[in-house]
Amino acid sequence: MVILGIDPGLNHFGFGVIESVPSLRAKAWGEILINAKFSFEEKIAVIAKKFEEIFECHQPEAVAIEKIYLAKNTQIALNIGIATGVMAGTVLARGATIAFLAPGEIKKLVSGSGSATKDQIGFMVQTLLGIKESLPWDASDALAAAIGYYMNRDFYERIGLR
Repeated sequence: MVILGIDPGLNHFGFGVIESVPSLRAKAWGEILINAKFSFEEKIAVIAKKFEEIFECHQPEAVAIEKIYLAKNTQIALNIGIATGVMAGTVLARGATIAFLAPGEIKKLVSGSGSATKDQIGFMVQTLLGIKESLPWDASDALAAAIGYYMNRDFYERIGLR
C-alpha cells in the first residue's frame, strides 16, 4: 500500500510518501515552498499543480492530511482550509481514500503520546522509516501523518474509508 501524507500550508506544505510492502519504508518526502509574495489565488494554483504532480508521480492508494489546529487568525485558518480542500478534491477525483487526522492523533499513533514534541515526532519518523538524514519539519510531519494512517488503517477500513 502506498500512502501520501500531507502537512498543509499556504506558503509551504510538506509531503511524505510511504510504502508498506514488504515492510514500512519511505519512498519520498519534501517541502514545497510557495512564493510568499504571490496572491492568494496564485498560491492556490501552485498548490494544486504541485500536489497533482506529487499525486501522479506516486499514485497513492490513500492520502492522510493533517487537520489544521492552530493559526494566527481565522483568515489564515480559512485560507489553509481552502488549500486543503483543493488537495482533497484531487484525491477524491482520482478515487483514492482520504483521511483527515488531528495533530494529537498523529502524535499518539507515531510516538505513543498525543503531546509529543516536533523533535520526538521527527525522531520516531526517522526511526520507524530508517531515515538517517534530518528532515524538514513539514516533511517529517507529513511522513508522520502517513505513518499514522498506516498504523490505524484497520480502523479506517472498518468505518468504510478503505
